[in-house]
Amino acid sequence: MRPGLLLHVKRDGIPRVRRLESVTAPTLCGACHLDIPMDCGPRPLRALTLAAFSFSKDEVFTFCGWSLRAGETLSQHYASGGRGAVVIKATVLASPGDAHNRTDVVVKWVWAPKTRTAETDFVCRARTLAGKENPHMLDRLPNFLHVEEEVQIDEDLLLRVIVQELLAPLDDSTLTADELAKAFKDILECYRWLVEVAKILHRDISVNNLMYRRIDGEIYGVLNDFDLSRFMDDSSGCASDERIGTRLFMALDLLDLRRPPIHLPRHDLESLMYVLVFLVCEIEDEERMRLTDSNMDNARGNKYRTLCTAFPLARPGFGRFDDWIFRLQSLFGDALYARCQAEIIIGFNKAQARRGGKKRQELPEVDDETLGGRVTFDTFAAALCEL
Repeated sequence: MRPGLLLHVKRDGIPRVRRLESVTAPTLCGACHLDIPMDCGPRPLRALTLAAFSFSKDEVFTFCGWSLRAGETLSQHYASGGRGAVVIKATVLASPGDAHNRTDVVVKWVWAPKTRTAETDFVCRARTLAGKENPHMLDRLPNFLHVEEEVQIDEDLLLRVIVQELLAPLDDSTLTADELAKAFKDILECYRWLVEVAKILHRDISVNNLMYRRIDGEIYGVLNDFDLSRFMDDSSGCASDERIGTRLFMALDLLDLRRPPIHLPRHDLESLMYVLVFLVCEIEDEERMRLTDSNMDNARGNKYRTLCTAFPLARPGFGRFDDWIFRLQSLFGDALYARCQAEIIIGFNKAQARRGGKKRQELPEVDDETLGGRVTFDTFAAALCEL
């Protein structure tokens, strides 16, 4: 690890510098935001929190050969254990070799546990494999332009700085129904390839992580943000006892405290269904609040009731998606019902065995990975009939 990362900032025409050497964990309050005049020389900052990266618009900052002008803040996220991230839009004024000058990018500051596999590791494996075996998949993956892993915050946390290609969100209101359908299928194809070839499980499918890019006028869906991913052929990544994901889009099983939180590909497929619903349907704010209830059991119960009733119809201009949503809802509803029926009979027979009563004939076993072969990549893709 090199000595602290120097971050040069120009605010109100006054050049300043921040040296990131000793950094406290991100907090929601008590943030220390220090600017050191250049003529005083760089000094170590003894307390620099996540809030210090809430750059003002048009503020210019430089590091490691990059000079950027800050744009809007896209997101600020705080989590337990001092974890967090700040993501801003920026314009490149200068870059190593002038390769990216005058382009808009995303700069991501991430406070991450040292024990967690870095997002960059997942993207690097995926892009390396895609470049060798499936070049067309590169258009469906994020592209990192620069990565710095400089600052050890404490014995558990690191600060990573990522400069990334700017992507457009899939909930962009300018997308036509055909463009959205094409991008969504691209992302499904990318997700399947990640699982089957790259052996990467994303684990955080949400509206905020589904993006798109245009190349020569053609739209390509992009699966973004691998912060919570894990390698399927390795034990690295988040602890197995964590329930990972964005609650609004989490699978029913992951909200069920009675079941072990083992994240499977079918859970991400279920999340894709919920994302599609929120992309094309008119969801009331009250419904969003019910599905994100802070009580996990309540959130699960509300989502189960939603799954068992008809989803809202698609908004004007996107009515052709109603068939997709109906078929996906039937797919997951039927699969979960089949497992429920099998479990009821198993429970009934166990009770009868204790009493010496007559047992019922058990149904075929419903495996956890595909719910008896009902939820697979093929069955999900088959539900996405041509618009």
